[in-house]
Amino acid sequence: MAAKQPANRPQNSQQWFIDKLQAARKQFKAPAWDLVTPTLFGCEAYYQSMGNPNTNDIGMYDDALVLLWKGGFLAVNANLDPTTRKPGHGNAEAKGRATIHYGYFKDAYAVGKHKTIYPALRQVGELTIRRDADKYVGPEKLLTVDGEKFYLEVGDWQACNIHPGGVTSTSSEGCQTIPRGAMWDLFISTAVNALKLSGNKYFDYTKARVRG
Repeated sequence: MAAKQPANRPQNSQQWFIDKLQAARKQFKAPAWDLVTPTLFGCEAYYQSMGNPNTNDIGMYDDALVLLWKGGFLAVNANLDPTTRKPGHGNAEAKGRATIHYGYFKDAYAVGKHKTIYPALRQVGELTIRRDADKYVGPEKLLTVDGEKFYLEVGDWQACNIHPGGVTSTSSEGCQTIPRGAMWDLFISTAVNALKLSGNKYFDYTKARVRG
């Protein structure tokens, strides 16, 4: 069975996504987007018609990932979550599975390779991660999102990359994935060109709960 995904790419306009991005950055007390610097905007639970309309679902391409640069934008279907939950604790072998938490992250991604194998956007800057929590995570560290329990971790070593997902699965243990094939090819080629046009090496990244 194929991983659930929409029939078309996100249909909202460039200005709609810019307005949502600016509102999210304001909420996170981050600088407004300057309309020039290439930036990424992860819209969690974008498709209300997929899964539970009141929560964030996993294991499906029900999110949107938006690339914005001077004079242009591209919005694609995406999965911003791990394919399955894996509760844990700490940041060693027993750690829980990762999801990037909400916020603004400067110079977070650069063009590289995923597991040194194929082109991807690699995490190069600090991100705030929420990990699936097990019973060993103390109540003072617990964070609840949509009834699920997590704990937070901040760092630049988690390798939460952006890479192509699978056909029968979103293929994520904590990375953000885009359906492989034409949609992924369009995204990665556009990302490479956006950096070249701007002379930048990195993408800022903002993630928020945004309904389409």
